[in-house]
Amino acid sequence: MEQNQINFFTIQDLYDEADKQIPVDCTKVYDPLYFWDNFAEDYYKGHKKIQNIQRNIGWFLHKVATLKCNNALDVGCGFGRVAPFMIDGKAVNEVTGIDISPKMLAYAEEYLKDCPTKDKIKFECMSAKSLKFPNNTFDLVFSNECLMHLPYSKVILAIREMRRVSKKYVVLVERFVYQGEHPQPHVWSHSYNQLMGEAGLTVLEDKLIGNGIIGAIARR
Repeated sequence: MEQNQINFFTIQDLYDEADKQIPVDCTKVYDPLYFWDNFAEDYYKGHKKIQNIQRNIGWFLHKVATLKCNNALDVGCGFGRVAPFMIDGKAVNEVTGIDISPKMLAYAEEYLKDCPTKDKIKFECMSAKSLKFPNNTFDLVFSNECLMHLPYSKVILAIREMRRVSKKYVVLVERFVYQGEHPQPHVWSHSYNQLMGEAGLTVLEDKLIGNGIIGAIARR
């Protein structure tokens, strides 16, 4: 590890906390790119397409299908874990996924190799805080347990960007335990209803859909 990275928070810190009861050093720096590149292999191997990889996938697909959108942007897509479910479930016809981690995106090709609709899915490497798309590009822009990894100062920027590139809707499926919760260097709870309003979105639905997971639907 380079000298300037010796105090960076990594997935090994979480493993040590769980396996060895070693508390995470709260002074370590959470750098999203470094953390998710470091976590990419373990994260991918811990998920299988045949599993219900998101406990909230049923709610999400049902709600998105009712919005009748053609194309969607998945903000913080990882290795593309949600996209095949969206296409196969006929929630949308096309999905573009973006993620900050090149190593995470590198697993997308392997993940989708047997997917018959992979030609309708594409990926680009970029930050949620600076989406390289024109205004009003996608019918739907969504995040699925991505924004929970950004502090307030950055998550509001991401939601504003999501609104900017959306033609119609923004849907969030994110962690919420209580306002201000910050249990790990890479995890926050936010009031997404409030944040979406601050970003100029009109919230249509906001509800608890799982243990510590909320779903929020907003119109641009």
